[in-house]
Amino acid sequence: MSEVVYGKNNFGKSPLTVHVWNEARSQLAVSAELGKVDLISVGGGGGSGGDVAASLGEHTGKVTGIDWCPKTNQIATCSSDRNAFVWVFRDGEWKPTLVLLRVNRACTCIHWSPNGDKFAVGTGSRVIAVCYLDVENNFWVSKHVKKPIRSTITCLDWHPNNMLLVAGGTDFKMRVFSVLISDVEKKPESGSVWGPVKPFGAMLAEFDTDGWVHDVAFDHAGERAVGVSHGSVITVCLPGGGAVKYSWEKLPFQCVTWISSSRILCAGFDFTPEVFNVAPDGSLQHAGSLDKMTGGGQRKESKAMQRFREIDSRGREGGAGDAADDALKSQHKNTIMHLFITAAGDKSEANKVSTCGLDGQVISWDVASLSSGLQALKI
Repeated sequence: MSEVVYGKNNFGKSPLTVHVWNEARSQLAVSAELGKVDLISVGGGGGSGGDVAASLGEHTGKVTGIDWCPKTNQIATCSSDRNAFVWVFRDGEWKPTLVLLRVNRACTCIHWSPNGDKFAVGTGSRVIAVCYLDVENNFWVSKHVKKPIRSTITCLDWHPNNMLLVAGGTDFKMRVFSVLISDVEKKPESGSVWGPVKPFGAMLAEFDTDGWVHDVAFDHAGERAVGVSHGSVITVCLPGGGAVKYSWEKLPFQCVTWISSSRILCAGFDFTPEVFNVAPDGSLQHAGSLDKMTGGGQRKESKAMQRFREIDSRGREGGAGDAADDALKSQHKNTIMHLFITAAGDKSEANKVSTCGLDGQVISWDVASLSSGLQALKI
């Protein structure tokens, strides 16, 4: 049996759609209950989860986004209740700070900028709310990226220069926007590979995808972006408007991140994290899976019956559903929803990553030790 996991924390049957770690990787933020975010102290090794260090409970709807800023130690959360909060730890407890989003639909995702002075919120109001602190009044205000967005924003990611965003939506589009805010940062003397410096809200590039976009990510240098969509297609976006598409023969991916300048990691409805090599021209080659698929043995049944049992068990709790979950060979027993780079490392060289899924698990993967066993993987 291959040791593919260095830590495994099962938080029960409640599905997990997002998880983040603090900078020290000693606490994990998840939302397993409606409207509440739990901060869990997690030690090394496996187990069934750690102690709940704190609970953040201001939201009244499903928590759709969590991000923990490594530079300021502030937590940003958003929810289907159309609200967002910034949580600051002072006097021994986490206290919420008001965010004026000015949206009339659910929030879908939230991410801090690399410098920690702004964060962006994707919404169903067909806008991206880019928020920054009003120091005089001690609350967060927002500016909206509007045109040419015509759909719900489902995902976004920051460029390393702190002034660009890539966003994906349900209109089958990926777009790169300028989000330069003069009240927060100085205008740079030169632009980026995506184009010259432009005012807030200007679109720098647009790319077609074969389906609504589940996740997007810039690489470490901000010179390429990748997106995964519901048509089981991975789209690598290049400056100048070019895009390279790779059709995956299995179920769609739900999340994606760069783990080096030439590799991406994708995961989703097939329950396993998959590694792809990215050539300089954007073309992709499947390198292998991080999951060695070392669960239960083969059933002595026809393939059709095995497939029926597998489909029948998904979405069921208790009874035969639990037994079928145990028999699944993958580490995750349901859709993987989110990837997070852990330990020392970033998109330029990720040594360890963690995943969370609808099976209620957070699993950590040692990429460095597993990569040597992946076919066609170049280190």
